[in-house]
Amino acid sequence: DPGGIPEDDLAWAEGGEIADTSLCHERKRSGARRLCKWTGKYKPDRCHYCRECKRCVLKMDHYSPWISNCVGFRNYRFFVQGLCYQTLWRLTMW
Repeated sequence: DPGGIPEDDLAWAEGGEIADTSLCHERKRSGARRLCKWTGKYKPDRCHYCRECKRCVLKMDHYSPWISNCVGFRNYRFFVQGLCYQTLWRLTMW
């Protein structure tokens, strides 16, 4: 899981209220929370919708076809670590 919004959390559903309003700093110009037009859920800060995964991903960087998943909040470290290992392996093979 690259860091999606929980499916069963009613605070992120449309019309739900978050008890801790400090979680959402980004808002529309009108002051309302941002709403994803594809999933119908409120989006936390730095959350983007991925068309490949068909869900909102926290701190989404990009979709990677090599791992067949989005690179986001929960797997960014492992993606960069894998790139470093591949680079080191490639340099030692020369």
